[in-house]
Amino acid sequence: MNSKKQTTEQDSDQPTEQETLEELRVRRASPVPDARDAYDELKRLVLLRLTAEIGDQLDQMDKIEARTLLQEKLDVLLVEENILLKRREKLHLMEDIVADLL
Repeated sequence: MNSKKQTTEQDSDQPTEQETLEELRVRRASPVPDARDAYDELKRLVLLRLTAEIGDQLDQMDKIEARTLLQEKLDVLLVEENILLKRREKLHLMEDIVADLL
């Protein structure tokens, strides 16, 4: 019984994806030296979400179609999660995503 309670407590200590994204918003808004870490974490979360949503579709598309779809999904994801990026940051994130997925 104690092990179940302990497992439940440990599970509740793990942040949800929503909490993680909220923390990223706060970290990106703060002028801190670990901005690169926040970017890498944002990129990782975006890659996970995009791969889960459209991973199989990318194999069946040419690069132009795949890039267009990725851009559309990235735009929607950033709006849904209320993540504001400067234009240059968004382009950099998009290029990193394309390099990783295509």
